Amino acid sequence: MQSLFECILSSLPPVLAREIVMQLSISLLGPFHVTVNGEPLPESRTRKIEALLVYLAMKPDVAHRREVLVGLLFPDVPEETARTNLRQTVARLRKSLQYNPAYSHFLDSSRESIQFTLTNEISLDVAVFYELLEGCPAHIGHRDQHCEDCICQLENAISLYRSSFLDGFYIDGSNAFDDWLQQQRLSIEEMVIKGLRELAVYYEEMGEYETAVLYTQRLLEITPWNEESHCQFMRLLSYQGKRNAALLHYQQLQETLMIELGVEPMPATTTLYEHIRSSQDQTPRHLPQRPPQFIGRKPELSRIHRFLYTSDSRLLTLTGIGGIGKTQLATEAAWQIADRFAGPFIHGIYFIALADIPPPTNKAQQFDPIVIALAEALNFSFSNTRQPLQNQLFHFLHDKSILLILDNFEHLLNYGRSFIKHLLHQTTHPKLIITSRERLNLTNEWVLELEGLPYPKNDLIKAAELPHYGSIQLFLQLTQQTNLATPQNETTLRQIAHICRHLQGIPLAIRLAASLTRVLTPAEIASEIEQNLDTLNNNIQDLPHRHRSLRTIFEQTWAQLTPREQTLICALSIFQGGFTRQSAQAICNITLNELTSLHDKSFLQHNPQHQFSQKNMPASHYSIHEVLRQYTLEKLPKHKAIALRDRHSRYYLQLLHQQRANLTGSNQFLALEKIRRDIENIRIAWFWAVIHHHVEDLTLALDTLGLFYYMNSWFIEGVDIFAQTIAELTPANPQKPTLSEQVLLAKLIARQGWFTFLSGKQKEGKILLEKSLERLRPLDQPDALVYTLNFLAVACYTLGDFARARQLCQEAVQLELVEDVAYNHAITHNILSQIAYLSGQYEEARTYSQYSLRLELEMENHWSMGFSLANLGRVAYALQEYERANTYFRQSLAIRRKVKDERGQAICLNYLGDTALALEMHQSGMNYYMESLSICRDMGNLIGVAAALIRLGNLMLVQGETAVAHTYFMDGLRQAHSVGAMLQQIDAFLGIARLWADNHPDDAQLLTTYICQQTSAEDIRHQRAKELCTQLPPLKFTLPNVSPDEVAHRLLKGERPFPLTTPVH
Repeated sequence: MQSLFECILSSLPPVLAREIVMQLSISLLGPFHVTVNGEPLPESRTRKIEALLVYLAMKPDVAHRREVLVGLLFPDVPEETARTNLRQTVARLRKSLQYNPAYSHFLDSSRESIQFTLTNEISLDVAVFYELLEGCPAHIGHRDQHCEDCICQLENAISLYRSSFLDGFYIDGSNAFDDWLQQQRLSIEEMVIKGLRELAVYYEEMGEYETAVLYTQRLLEITPWNEESHCQFMRLLSYQGKRNAALLHYQQLQETLMIELGVEPMPATTTLYEHIRSSQDQTPRHLPQRPPQFIGRKPELSRIHRFLYTSDSRLLTLTGIGGIGKTQLATEAAWQIADRFAGPFIHGIYFIALADIPPPTNKAQQFDPIVIALAEALNFSFSNTRQPLQNQLFHFLHDKSILLILDNFEHLLNYGRSFIKHLLHQTTHPKLIITSRERLNLTNEWVLELEGLPYPKNDLIKAAELPHYGSIQLFLQLTQQTNLATPQNETTLRQIAHICRHLQGIPLAIRLAASLTRVLTPAEIASEIEQNLDTLNNNIQDLPHRHRSLRTIFEQTWAQLTPREQTLICALSIFQGGFTRQSAQAICNITLNELTSLHDKSFLQHNPQHQFSQKNMPASHYSIHEVLRQYTLEKLPKHKAIALRDRHSRYYLQLLHQQRANLTGSNQFLALEKIRRDIENIRIAWFWAVIHHHVEDLTLALDTLGLFYYMNSWFIEGVDIFAQTIAELTPANPQKPTLSEQVLLAKLIARQGWFTFLSGKQKEGKILLEKSLERLRPLDQPDALVYTLNFLAVACYTLGDFARARQLCQEAVQLELVEDVAYNHAITHNILSQIAYLSGQYEEARTYSQYSLRLELEMENHWSMGFSLANLGRVAYALQEYERANTYFRQSLAIRRKVKDERGQAICLNYLGDTALALEMHQSGMNYYMESLSICRDMGNLIGVAAALIRLGNLMLVQGETAVAHTYFMDGLRQAHSVGAMLQQIDAFLGIARLWADNHPDDAQLLTTYICQQTSAEDIRHQRAKELCTQLPPLKFTLPNVSPDEVAHRLLKGERPFPLTTPVH
């Protein structure tokens, strides 16, 4: 993705782009090194200049008082002389950096302070270092030591550390600067040591010993007396088979400690030395053939390695549904360990396949089948004594450092659970990895629940990123074996992604689906498997018979359930996207013990982080693999399905209704998260109620669902779901509908209209809102009427009818006084504030918004506060109170981000950009506008895209970049014209008129006069256009009667804005 600066450059002619590029690189993690456009700074600079740059850059975006900088750099100089020295130092710094304020805005100074701003032209290694240490976006501020993305960022951070901070740097006569410098060095070094330890441990756990050695060596360079690191280094060498090197390292450490400190190594170090000295060169192994080109599973392999090398537990169970890849993962883990010289398992690694082992026939010999299978793999011979076979085996294994992998254990659980318990009790060292569809539920058992390989969750993923998903990689690999002619274009990749998403990355299911490419296209495969699970089978001869059909796998697992569990899992299959324990109990009458049993048997997945309980505590959230859900849903009798669907629909629509008060109160954020995570069930519940005309249930849920869509900026889905509902509930031959039906339809039309308006189709949205108003007036439904009045008022003032907008709001206010609904009252006064602001009545606008804000504070309605704060910010901006405006906009943006209101975020970012532009902080303004543009493009908000582009045009115009400004204005006009957004087209006309003011004054005058004609005298756009008119020559031609769409169309075709006109006499 291009940086913001690159986006601007790409819009410029090459010659101009080359002239304005200025890249400043500051490297402080090591000796001082600064380059401008790749060239080192001139040698004529002094240490004081460098020290000033370092101090300012380490504390960017802060206004440093000049007296503080004087005390830091010139402590023993008279104050007046010191101030002169600082002023000269700043001037020399500017000259050294080839500073040009026409395109560089990183060094701002005033009489009182100096500030350094990190712009996109500047690379500061310390800033990047800190940012990378924060962790990946999923763990920002809480770096996860086992997250692959966090580890990658940590490696990048450590790679920036060349040596200690400002190695060899000093300035004469400034103890304060030296103290600050030493503090920075120690702080950064502590971060580096911590990071190196994490990396060394991570790669040891992953079994990547060579990489772990490199990080341990770097750690020993910084902390040579840390025996823990020396132990890790010896251990890693031994794991690589370099036993002699490990022993030699101990001897060198022992000698150094005695010479330098007069001490022996710690007992733990010596114990490790003795252990390595007694180990074998070659580790025994008994493993099946290694999986060819094993794909993915890095996090799972990491957890297995952690269990093997750092856990005190000796039992790990890999569990999951049949076909999820337990055997392949266990095999790959074993081979990785064996390939890397087995680490601590000096007595071997043994894989024991149990799938074909029959259960014992009598209790006296219950352990014998497993014992015999183990003995054969271990090449262990039983004696002829009367001692039980299992006791002989346990005695043999007692103190062996050995890894046993027991595969396909589930059918032996009744007896095998006791066998494992005895084995662990009667031995001290063996570790076990067991693969089973059901966990053993033993004390100190580690459990790794396997899910499918990663797959794209939606269709928004870029085509270039699809081949990086493990499930798609596996499908493509298998497809190459089946049909070399299968194309790999974007269309095919997206069809494969659809298959993998439906199969949720289950490896066996993907293998079976990929085998069908010899006779079907990916699109045909996707269609077939969604309709018929039996499509997923083949006759590959070297696959076990149980793996040749997904249905066979599921039938085997189904047989392990009790009749009651079979009934329950069928009932649970009506849920889409998962469910909570509370919802399962309410709809399916299931107990906690029954849920736990189904989870233990791999029919349910448990995702504790996905939900919240009524008391704001984490709640258990469960889900079923989609293809398994498809299988169990087939088994649900139709009459039971209907009853369950009814309960499901009423439960979730009632749940929506219960969240209504929370969405406008103190529990707002929690309510939003709860609805978001239940949204798939809510959609199904809604449409079930629609199909069966459950008017009462729909009426209860409508307000909450509409508000939820509004707060999340899900306008397109809102339009679709309400349009479909209206179509279904409107009868072909309407008789007299009930009052409830009339009210529901009118409210649905209002919400369809509002979301149509918000999605860019403003005139169509207004028509629907008018239709809703017409239906509601005779129905005596004040609350429903207020909703329509308010948002029709927004449509009216947006389209220029300020008088009607005021009248609608005043009507709403009168209704609200009767109903006494604070929430609606706050909305209406915010709309009145917007009308007053656009009319230039700023104090009136401020009064309205302050009143709204008081109501919202009483309700603790944070989302609604965002509107009031933004309105107050706009008033402050109009009154040139820019710092106050900036504070309001930042507060509003923080709320929008927390609510995840994308449209609100984009609007606030635009306002912040406007404020930055007014404060001549051009780079900050550009950053805000670009972020707004990115958000609007991602959500398909074309009006927002137009608004951001036009603002970027204004910014470029201020900077004198007329060619770039013209490009932005035309792009913004094109987007606004595509959705008929009149106000945004007017904004673009005004920007183009400003652009033409010098070179095409007549056309500029025509455009500004046209804007004045098209807007109300109250409209701020009208006032701005009128102001520009006074700076232009008198109008020479009369204006034709044309619409804004026609003017936009002509401009976009490269024509003059108006056809030939009559001269003014």
